Amino acid sequence: MIDDYNEKVSSKNGDISDLGPHEITNRNDVSSNSAQKLKKSRFFQKFRNTDDQEEVVAVAKPKESVSLLNLFRYATKLDLILMLFGTASGLANGVILPIMIIVFGGILSKFTSRSTDACTLNFTALAIESCPEGYTLSASNYFSSLSICKFNLTFDLQSEITQQTLYLTGIGCASIVLSYFQV
Repeated sequence: MIDDYNEKVSSKNGDISDLGPHEITNRNDVSSNSAQKLKKSRFFQKFRNTDDQEEVVAVAKPKESVSLLNLFRYATKLDLILMLFGTASGLANGVILPIMIIVFGGILSKFTSRSTDACTLNFTALAIESCPEGYTLSASNYFSSLSICKFNLTFDLQSEITQQTLYLTGIGCASIVLSYFQV
């Protein structure tokens, strides 16, 4: 025997019915699941082309595009101001990373400029001006002779690094504030 949905049903008033090619269940247990299977079978029958049932399959309409004006037609002036402020904060937050790279590069150049400046110095002229008589100044003993010779050149590395670190701290605080307003 075949029901309305082309499923085989046993002709006896017994307890077993054949629901599908691989499923045999007890008819008494099917009462809760039968409604779900019935909905599922009706859903999939919409997509079948059977000669017995001529149902109209819903054709998907092309999605209408919405203009920018229609997208924000229910937004108040406060909503628009907040969206513009969030967009500007997002742009400023995006600019922070390149600025941090530039400042970090400045920190690295402070470390390396100390040694490259020592390579460009005229050690003979510095020894005559600043060191005691007979002292030989070279690139290898330049930094060790800072206490012996009285150079007019100052390498205040700590204050230069402190200044760059303060820049990074300010940029980090600005990033936190801008990322809060971006959301």
